[in-house]
Parts: sequence; structure tokens; C-alpha cells
Amino acid sequence: MEPIAQQVDEIYRRRVLRARATDPLERMWDGPRLFEMACRVVRRGAEDQVGPERAEAEFQRRLKLAALLSERHRP
Repeated sequence: MEPIAQQVDEIYRRRVLRARATDPLERMWDGPRLFEMACRVVRRGAEDQVGPERAEAEFQRRLKLAALLSERHRP
């Protein structure tokens, strides 16, 4: 196996072991935490693109669009 592939495999193995060792309740909260973080990033991006006065409306538009696209691609 190539050195880079070995490194990738080792990183993945460590991440899996760390996830398995994490408290189930903490793992449950990871989803909402990641969602909140992603929302903050999108809001800041909207502020940069459309200005602070229109940022929340743009954020809501993007959130609705993401939900629509997600619904379309569900099996």
C-alpha cells in the first residue's frame, strides 16, 4: 500500500475508534451542533453577499432551497 493510502487509512481508523469511544449522548448532540454551526456560516455568507439588512431573508431562502433539494433526492 502507498504511504499516502496508509496515512488515510490510519486517520480513518483513528476517527472510527474515537467515534466509538464517544458517549452516545454526545454523538446524538453532534448533529444539532453541526447544523447550528452550518447555519452560522451560511448567515455570515449571506451578510457578505446581500448585506446585513437582507441576510436573514436570504438565509431563510437558502434553507428552504436546501430542504427542497433534499426532498427531491431522497430515495
